[in-house]
Amino acid sequence: MSYEPDWNDPVFYAEEFEDTIKCFICGDPLDRDDIVWADEEGQIGKEGNDTAWCVPCLPSEKGDNNE
Repeated sequence: MSYEPDWNDPVFYAEEFEDTIKCFICGDPLDRDDIVWADEEGQIGKEGNDTAWCVPCLPSEKGDNNE
């Protein structure tokens, strides 16, 4: 028999789960207060807002990047 850890064992699964949320575009780590949830095109308020963005990486209304 092999060892089967509990599903939520933080030591065993430490490398599988990432504690920090990173920007979809630049990869910078984001604080919970700095996250903008949007879809992969940067559209806010539509279905599928499950991608984390930082404000500078969100596309502007013209379609360009704000950087």
